[in-house]
Amino acid sequence: MTYKATGFIIGKRASREHDRIFILYTKEYGKIEALAQGVLKLSSKLGGSLELLSHATFLIARGRAHDRIASVDVTHSFPRIKENMQKLIIALHATEIIQLLIHWDARDAHTYELIHDFFSEMEQLPHTSQTREAKNLSEFFILKLSILLGYRPGIKGAQKILDSISSSSLASLRTFPREDWMRLAVEQFLSDTLPRRLNTQEFMGLL
Repeated sequence: MTYKATGFIIGKRASREHDRIFILYTKEYGKIEALAQGVLKLSSKLGGSLELLSHATFLIARGRAHDRIASVDVTHSFPRIKENMQKLIIALHATEIIQLLIHWDARDAHTYELIHDFFSEMEQLPHTSQTREAKNLSEFFILKLSILLGYRPGIKGAQKILDSISSSSLASLRTFPREDWMRLAVEQFLSDTLPRRLNTQEFMGLL
């Protein structure tokens, strides 16, 4: 039995010599994982399509231990993110947060659209933009994600602004007045909810 899923490649891990297990956040099923058999072989038809951050439509075959990726149709690879080191670090930081905080098989249309908007907005940032603009976008993404997950930081006077952020798109938030407490709210949310230190945290500190 096979099924289709549309979504983002947000992580991967090793599985046997030539295989990889990919973590996907999909519109239809939420966060799932699927095995790509032989993807590291030079003859693999999947090898060039399974890149982190890419958005694609997947044909997936049901399996006993792992569902298996049968085919991939990439709709957007976000090249402007991948060719810019600052953008790439910030995007991978976001995917690591998604992996750790979102439960398996928990479909949520708002979360999917938020992830889609984040990568799209990050892609559109010009290369001449300062890293701060990309980090600001990341902070708004994390704030919106925290609200979707039901988290509310105990910061006095913040709730009205958080409600405004919750109902605004990331595109409109690029011009939203940023306050110092927002960075503190992001740090508090990650400190309170993450089960471990992020692998990308050290790299974020260098930006």
